[in-house]
Amino acid sequence: MHSFNWERTDNGKAIARIQDMVLHCDALKGLSLTAGHLHLNLLLGLEVVDAINLGPQPLASPGSIPDMIIRQNTLTVQYAPTTKRPVECQARWQLHPEGIIDLEVSTLTPGKWDGLAVQTRTQFKTQKADVEVVIDESVKPAMLIYRPMGLEISYAEFCHPQDGIELYHQTDSGMTTTRFRLFGHDLEKGVILRGRLRSIVVPRAFDMLAAHAARDRFMSETPNLAL
Repeated sequence: MHSFNWERTDNGKAIARIQDMVLHCDALKGLSLTAGHLHLNLLLGLEVVDAINLGPQPLASPGSIPDMIIRQNTLTVQYAPTTKRPVECQARWQLHPEGIIDLEVSTLTPGKWDGLAVQTRTQFKTQKADVEVVIDESVKPAMLIYRPMGLEISYAEFCHPQDGIELYHQTDSGMTTTRFRLFGHDLEKGVILRGRLRSIVVPRAFDMLAAHAARDRFMSETPNLAL
């Protein structure tokens, strides 16, 4: 397997390695990551929320698997419109040799859509959520830093301020779920929106400093213009 390149393992699933990290992608869920003793079961997943607040809609019709396209370090999944979610959506996970994971979300509306929202979903097992999950509100939208107990590394996740509205988090039965809410506009027919996020594993000793430095680099990069 080539370093930090995706390889298909099954229908709708793929695997890749970045340095000492192993990443799995499930098109209907998102990513999972293992790095030494760090195990994260759900990262940068995708949810499409409809306009009348019924909650996230299925990413695919029952029994179907979304189309997956792999080009070296980039994995793109196309979510076709469904009856309850008449909007086209695409998730593009790109890996970088520095141990960086990018997610770009694109949506295309087939008609007028009031209040369309797309949100990401990342979930952690937490023993003490108020200690392990740090929401840094010094930037907007807020930045997430996860500090699993007993480890010397942290996981940081942030969203481009032009794309994200807010970071939500909730804890229930030892699981903490965080969501970046994207877009949230009233849209006319044929509007394309993009949301950009980045995550990185950093040393615990200076995780806040490293996360802010990574975010600053992210802000200065030229956005991807391809679908």
